[in-house]
Amino acid sequence: MTTNNTDSNREKMFSSDSTKLDTHISTRSKPVLGTIMTLTCLFPMLFCSCRDSLIFFDNGTEKQSITDSVSLTITKGVEITCIKGLDIFTFDDDRLMRLDSYQSTDASGFERIGIHSRSGNKIVFICANSKTDRYGWSDITSFPSLDNHSADLTKEDPQALFMTGTCHVEAGKSMLYEVDLRPLASEICLRSISCDFTGKSYAGSVLKNVSVYLTNVNSQCSITADGTVMPAQIVNNGRLNEDDVAGFEYPEIIFRRLKQSVGSRKVTTDIRLLCYPNAADREGPGSPFTRLVIEGEIDGKTYWWPIEVNRDGNGEDEGIFRNRRYVYDIVIRRKGMTDPETPIATEDIDISIETTTWNEKESYPVVF
Repeated sequence: MTTNNTDSNREKMFSSDSTKLDTHISTRSKPVLGTIMTLTCLFPMLFCSCRDSLIFFDNGTEKQSITDSVSLTITKGVEITCIKGLDIFTFDDDRLMRLDSYQSTDASGFERIGIHSRSGNKIVFICANSKTDRYGWSDITSFPSLDNHSADLTKEDPQALFMTGTCHVEAGKSMLYEVDLRPLASEICLRSISCDFTGKSYAGSVLKNVSVYLTNVNSQCSITADGTVMPAQIVNNGRLNEDDVAGFEYPEIIFRRLKQSVGSRKVTTDIRLLCYPNAADREGPGSPFTRLVIEGEIDGKTYWWPIEVNRDGNGEDEGIFRNRRYVYDIVIRRKGMTDPETPIATEDIDISIETTTWNEKESYPVVF
């Protein structure tokens, strides 16, 4: 355990010397490796910076940090245009999985990043575009403690999605490792929409003042979540909530308006909305199914066409899973529901859905 005196020394270094360390790190090692950018952060277990700087362990002793060079390739989805920063954690790959080091960098995805740790078997966990500062990670002491951190959909940037990736490495071995950075969110895409009211008394009518949005949206999710994920926090519960939408930094990821009316001619919208996983097997008060809702007016009256996302009962993995795209082409056959909470009947609408994962093609090297 650290003594109070040690804690005081750490606080002093963190508050008065961290600027010097950051400046020193950002200007070294450019000729051979490209720009290496490593910021520092204080944790209960240790303080890690670059080669030849001090590292604190929980017994209060000071040792030199060791940097091992292993090429690490990070891939990212082609739809994601940029990386605005990385948080890089290394943990001992053993029973306790204690934190070895933490680094933060504002890398854009083209720099050569230095990952610094002691040698040995390690677990590397990387977050991209987290929007969490170094103080926000201060409770991370082991790999399992990552489970307690959640991402917030209201802060998601559609051009720089929050992504994570994990890799097991042996520091000191000249081997190529690969980490796939995958978005936590999934995309609900309305690719096209049209109306066909043939045989109805309102044949020839068009859908006006059209809005497209998601309801029963899971807006909070553990950063380590994968597989079958239950909703943790719901926005637009049952219907569109303007206050909920206003709380998003990018409201367009959950709500969009069409500029044109919709008639018999197919309108290509390519509207892309985002949500976190929601794979509850049964709908209940705390786990409502996420819905894609089309709202519009026919002959001056408002109707809703709520569609339960990926709940057609025809396949496995029903519901919304991480890092997937659910692409819809829709033909409306009849007037919709008189409320946004009742799912539309299948005979009232033709739905074509494609489910894919985001492609992961681009890569750049990271030195470990």
